[in-house]
Amino acid sequence: TLDEGREAEAMKVRELARDLFRKYEIASMRFDNEAAAGYLKKRKELDSLNVDWQLDYAAFIRDYLGNYDEAMSIYQWALNKGVDTSLQAELYGCIGGIYSTLGQFDSALEYYMKSAALRESDLSLRERLATNYYNIGATYLDKEMYDDAVVYLEKSKALNQEYGDSLGVASVYSSMAVMWYDKGDFAQAEENLRRALNIRLEVSGENDLSVASSYANLAVFSKRMDRLSAAREYLEKAMAIHVRLLGSHHPEVADDYLSLGALEVSLGNNSNALRYYEEAIEVMMEFYRGAHPDIAQAYNRLASYHLNVTNEMQKALYYCEQSYAMTVSIYGMMNSKVVVALNNLAIVYSQLAQYDKALQCYNDALDIIVLLYGEKHHHVGDNYANRATLYSKMGNIEQARIYTEKALTIFIDYYGERHSTVAIAYNNLGALFYDQGMKQEAFDNYAKAISIYRDIYGEDHKSLADPYNGLGTLYMSLKKYDEAQTYLEKSLSIRLNTYGERHSDVAVSYSNLSQIYQVKGDYEKAEEYLLKAESIMTDIYGPRHPRVGSVLS
Repeated sequence: TLDEGREAEAMKVRELARDLFRKYEIASMRFDNEAAAGYLKKRKELDSLNVDWQLDYAAFIRDYLGNYDEAMSIYQWALNKGVDTSLQAELYGCIGGIYSTLGQFDSALEYYMKSAALRESDLSLRERLATNYYNIGATYLDKEMYDDAVVYLEKSKALNQEYGDSLGVASVYSSMAVMWYDKGDFAQAEENLRRALNIRLEVSGENDLSVASSYANLAVFSKRMDRLSAAREYLEKAMAIHVRLLGSHHPEVADDYLSLGALEVSLGNNSNALRYYEEAIEVMMEFYRGAHPDIAQAYNRLASYHLNVTNEMQKALYYCEQSYAMTVSIYGMMNSKVVVALNNLAIVYSQLAQYDKALQCYNDALDIIVLLYGEKHHHVGDNYANRATLYSKMGNIEQARIYTEKALTIFIDYYGERHSTVAIAYNNLGALFYDQGMKQEAFDNYAKAISIYRDIYGEDHKSLADPYNGLGTLYMSLKKYDEAQTYLEKSLSIRLNTYGERHSDVAVSYSNLSQIYQVKGDYEKAEEYLLKAESIMTDIYGPRHPRVGSVLS
């Protein structure tokens, strides 16, 4: 009788658990994350020893609520229960993933390495090693430790090839492309993107979502290289696949509309851009029928459009406020996505010269950042850098410099001295010292930025073009025109080697150098460089674009 009673109770628990899981699925489809998490929490409380239920809850609150502390505690609890080697390796990977999301890359590496070590010691788990090696390589990419990244990405590729996982190989090639792009070797970046695409085409055929993803990646690359017609072609291919497989009213198609809208803005086709943005929101509204992060992101794109293109600031403010309100309604206040929404609001308030409101947005964002990440996280440095930009716009260069220096201190503590984020801060400090007439300090900071970029990337990386341009401007102000010309020509040379002749940054360099030739009285050379700038801008944007108008002016 006792056994029957226990079995009846167990059946009751299982049925209640199934009911809660069904409710979770419905809430999740509606993107009601709080309710979904609540149902998973109730299910795990039915049986506190059911590891699977505990881990389902941990994964959801980690991915959708950003509740990393509670998820971490559940993973540690599961580890302390003495789970088998397979699950232990999985849990180490989950903990590494949390640390990676938080930007704590050294801790992420520690746990990814622990997971890898377990799988290396057990032949039955060896196939999953490819994922470990991929995560380790990707983390080294985040740390800009490219040699180490290559070692582990190559290991991941070799294991994927051994076990016949061609799509895993394609993912490695996509990450390799990111690395080569960061290092400024765009030929290698493009080659790896094409390798990923070719594998996915061979394995899955043209009508596959992974193929659409490869086309989208190539579109992003082409846009960054100012190959705007190629970018459009790739985006249209991606969209065609999404429409065939998912239908014309699917969020993936809406994302394609957003990308096409951004491309049309680059081309100066503003009416087309607005149409694409509005179509994206229409599709999302019909699909989700309520608040959703994708809709919030689309509102943000519309805000950016009105901010930067139409200059209709009230519309920009309206869409930013809509995006912010929707983001808070989905995630609550204490979420990193709310920080992004607050930063966007601050930018619009800044453009409206409502500086007090902009500062309040940054204050609110900082409160969230400190609560989520602590006072020494790089997001705190980002917040200070944003404040510096605001103070610079207000004309308060001294405060801008103070906050840039605060940001720099945090970035050095967080990343170490030889990191690209630190170099950016030095470059910004150089410009601010220049604005204050402190030319020796400006020179020193530009030199530090150049030194770091050289250490990380070598002599000819695209990042060096900006500080070289800053030094050229500095020497111009000192009437040292030969030195100015040297650095402006270095900036031009890097941009030519990086992008080729037909890129907007190259056009800017030609325009800057024309000023040197005008000062020197070489008007023929000055005109030659301005004509080159005009030709490049016209090729990229068409003859009626404002950037062409600037050169003609």
